Amino acid sequence: MLRTNLATRPFYNEGAVRLVLLGLGLVVVAATLFNVARVIQLSRRDTQLVTQASRDEARATELGLQPLGSAEPWIPRPLSAPRPKPVRPTA
Repeated sequence: MLRTNLATRPFYNEGAVRLVLLGLGLVVVAATLFNVARVIQLSRRDTQLVTQASRDEARATELGLQPLGSAEPWIPRPLSAPRPKPVRPTA
């Protein structure tokens, strides 16, 4: 059985505890700043990709192509030059 009241004993490692908490706080702040920078970077990239996709879809419409995900299947236009006939080996 304990004879001394541990709640009244002085705690001498307050500096070490504060140092550890300060270190953990700095790690949390650094991780937060990294995540915020990454979200901003990815948001910009997403905006660029959406803009590029809409330009590409507009260009495909100009060329007469069906965009992906349309209900009708894509049918290619005939080429202006005829395809060469396959060469059959003579035996």
